[in-house]
Amino acid sequence: MPIRRKWILIILALEILFFATVIYFQIIKGMPFGPYPVTDTGVIIISILFILPIFSLLFIRLHIQINRQGFFYKMSPLERKGHLIESSEIAKYYIRRRGNKKKPGSTKGLYLELVNGKHLFFPSQNTSQLLQAMHRLTKQSQIK
Repeated sequence: MPIRRKWILIILALEILFFATVIYFQIIKGMPFGPYPVTDTGVIIISILFILPIFSLLFIRLHIQINRQGFFYKMSPLERKGHLIESSEIAKYYIRRRGNKKKPGSTKGLYLELVNGKHLFFPSQNTSQLLQAMHRLTKQSQIK
């Protein structure tokens, strides 16, 4: 599921606008930017280092797979291996909404309570499919 939030795009647009202005004044017009200007190469490197992390947020995806082994999830491209929660580790599961329904930003998803006391929330646009898959998993391992 992609992270597509307005605030990420707004921050990215403001960063691009700021660094485009710096690059225009310092590199194209030849006017040093600020009281302690950096070299032209430094401006380009700093621009890339500030813009790239925010830009990369647009490509993060949550991958969820539920099968006989248990509940597998990973955030790509950040993780290569991911995490497996075996069915015996799951105490409870249900669909939950986080945030206020009336306000933008509320998210619906699968909420897992683990035997060790940890709680995990997995946002999803297809909560009914997640719930069906969890029901199939519970029939195999008798989770309540």
